[in-house]
Amino acid sequence: MRLRVAALAAAVLLAACSTAPSTPPQSNIGSVPPEPTATAVPSATAADPTAVYALVATQVEAIRGLQPTTAVAPVLIDQATLTKNLTADFDRTNPPAAVAINERELIGLGLLPAGSSFSRARSPATTRPRRSSSSS
Repeated sequence: MRLRVAALAAAVLLAACSTAPSTPPQSNIGSVPPEPTATAVPSATAADPTAVYALVATQVEAIRGLQPTTAVAPVLIDQATLTKNLTADFDRTNPPAAVAINERELIGLGLLPAGSSFSRARSPATTRPRRSSSSS
């Protein structure tokens, strides 16, 4: 559950920091649109993550018809801290034996290549950009 919450938070943060404009999906099936509110929507730029967070929070409140009960100050973290936090959360909530079983199942189903390893796939050595070695 914690992994899902952390992954959702990371996805929202990454989506909010995207430079491509997006609009929330519209669904009219069985729902009543929320009443428009007079809340001012802050303008956000890719250079101002606090404004992006405020914009996303305002949009979520409007989409879900929520009213904030307390003010929440966002805690902004960099990519290295996010990676460290998610890795620690994954390690804490996924025992090595369960990870090994999942690896074998996915390899057996042909969804991962033989010899794949979750721990090797997420090690810092494999996530850094690789330089191409070309001989000129």
